[in-house]
Amino acid sequence: MNSEKKERQELIVWVYTLKHFNKLKRYGMIHYASKRMNYVVMYVDQSKKEEITRKLSKLHFVRKVEDSPRQEVDMNFEDVLGRVTESSSLDDFQDNESLKEDSFFSNDDILGTL
Repeated sequence: MNSEKKERQELIVWVYTLKHFNKLKRYGMIHYASKRMNYVVMYVDQSKKEEITRKLSKLHFVRKVEDSPRQEVDMNFEDVLGRVTESSSLDDFQDNESLKEDSFFSNDDILGTL
């Protein structure tokens, strides 16, 4: 058994109908298929990506083939919660200060009407 890890590329294949779903299995591993939106997420070998993309585009039931942007997304979520909490608390503080300054009625006007 080959223990080497192959580099894979995720492709999004937009189709007119999923009737020909089994034909797509020949080109790579199907990860997900959406019946409602008519697309398939599949993995192919990185080295054969261009060739498979070209072949898939020529199939009569394929609308469009695009590379998934998932590989460009940074998947390191270390300390993200801390940064989000810190930035949101600063924004809330600044928003509250600006609301006090920009209020239409002053406190004296509100207390005077009571």
